Amino acid sequence: MELFFENGCLSDAALAALTQGGLDTPQRLAAAEHLSVCDDCLLRYLQLQAAPSPPPPQGMEQRLLTAVRHKRLRLFVKRAAPAAAAACFAVVFTLTGFITKPPDMSPVGVDAFRAERSIVSAASQTAQQYKNAAGPLLESLFHLDFLKGAENS
Repeated sequence: MELFFENGCLSDAALAALTQGGLDTPQRLAAAEHLSVCDDCLLRYLQLQAAPSPPPPQGMEQRLLTAVRHKRLRLFVKRAAPAAAAACFAVVFTLTGFITKPPDMSPVGVDAFRAERSIVSAASQTAQQYKNAAGPLLESLFHLDFLKGAENS
């Protein structure tokens, strides 16, 4: 391919190859040097660069948007989901005391656990007794008998 016409200006093929990146380094340097001194060739080169590109194929925008959404979702799953799971485990383990206080398995600790369990059991039984005794009294005090009639209807 001839870079220059006989009058010294760049050929149309050379300008097209320059805009498309089809020239090797020495040819590109020679064309750039000529464009720096020749206003006519520079104007033709700029007109070639400013030529409108063909419109994108039908549905290209939708395919690109879908691809971007899928990429963002994959990145979220890859990065954020493991971090969220780790944070959930940390919160659960901290709230249950798994991390903050190790289990005390000494004989004193076992005895304290048994004593605590018996106290909780006794308190539960006492609360049940009070509930059984106070239930009828509260019904008579607040005249809640009408509720029983409404339930039977």
